[in-house]
Amino acid sequence: AGELRGRLGGWPAGGRAGLGWTDGSRAVEIAGPVVADRSLLELLPGAGGIRLAEVHFAIRHEYVCCVEDFLVRRSYVHYQSEDQGLAAAAVVADALVALGVLDREAASKQVAEYSAALKDWKTAANKEE
Repeated sequence: AGELRGRLGGWPAGGRAGLGWTDGSRAVEIAGPVVADRSLLELLPGAGGIRLAEVHFAIRHEYVCCVEDFLVRRSYVHYQSEDQGLAAAAVVADALVALGVLDREAASKQVAEYSAALKDWKTAANKEE
């Protein structure tokens, strides 16, 4: 991790701790591609410091194949962000397309389904109150 940190010119501020960004056992696997593609340093919107590199890592190494899987089960963004990951959904979908997991039509459908599910969950929650 130290060598990688040097090649990156230091670790970026604003990331969340505990995901391997600084000293974790998977730091090289998560952040290594950033050396070639600095856009992977971008923060996932509304996701508490998760970077695009972590989305790519989850897709490539943890076999994430849908928007909901990443937002609900892999990263818990659904539970930890104010919008339950709605702002991040399109970015995750774009990553799934970029890495060849989904085509654009399927990715757009997943974002629409996730958005609709959020509305349904909120409606159900409001009825229970």
